[in-house]
Amino acid sequence: MSPTLQNSSYVFRILYGMDASIRWHGLRAAPHRPAAFNWVGFLLLLPTAALALTWNPKTDAPPANVGLDNARQLDSAGNPHISYHDTAGGDLMYAAWNGTGWDVETVDSTGQVGWYTALALDSAGNPHISYYDITNSDLKYAAWNGTGWDVETVDSAGQVGWYTALALDDAGRPRISYYDVGHGDLKYAAWDGARWVITTVDSAGQVGYHSSLALDSDGDPRISYYDITNTDLKYAAWDGAGWAVTTVDSSGDVGYYTTLALDSAGRPRISYYDLTHGDQKSAAWDNGQWVVSSG
Repeated sequence: MSPTLQNSSYVFRILYGMDASIRWHGLRAAPHRPAAFNWVGFLLLLPTAALALTWNPKTDAPPANVGLDNARQLDSAGNPHISYHDTAGGDLMYAAWNGTGWDVETVDSTGQVGWYTALALDSAGNPHISYYDITNSDLKYAAWNGTGWDVETVDSAGQVGWYTALALDDAGRPRISYYDVGHGDLKYAAWDGARWVITTVDSAGQVGYHSSLALDSDGDPRISYYDITNTDLKYAAWDGAGWAVTTVDSSGDVGYYTTLALDSAGRPRISYYDLTHGDQKSAAWDNGQWVVSSG
């Protein structure tokens, strides 16, 4: 039986077998979020009253207003780990299933923090989280060091840190893609062992919603994301010297809620939502071109 999230009236069950980057964003004032599309209909269809979500360890009645912007990963034993925003307290939270119940703790409670969380587990199973600091409009990062959370600001240049995606390289060093709200750009931050190296990936119009990040066998980043200006799905790859940016799909309003994976040959595969037709779509790079399919 899957663990559940619930409030007093509605239950959301964690769906095993779905991609680990699936998250519940809930409802929030944000530009270019279509009113006709409250969330990814093909992934989760919940009443708006289910915005007040919390863990149900089958003990006490759950508190209200937790579970926004959650991200999930499964460890090597198949146990779920989840980062999320506590709307009532304004905190970044983390929950891990220990086999019989949920271990829940506060990661960051400095101001209003924890939107757009992304979660990765390192080789030892320790959690790493990227997220948006609402109070300071910054991108932040938290990592479990074995006894507590190391929390730091990654980027504070303007309003930055929406739609974060997080990956760890083979050495466990974090890489984060995210949206720069102030400039309308897709950005990328990489920890080199001493500092955060930040680059702008794409600045052509407003770009960078719904980014998903994967690293190839050499540790080079690949990013799928939504182009707000042109309503297209785009893809960026680091080639060793710069970012190679391409439009994957421009047939209507496409590219919401992207999820990116690389096959054994390092070729990108992207799943995403087509708002125009209300379809789940996928795109695969094969034989020098993008092959797009629906359903």
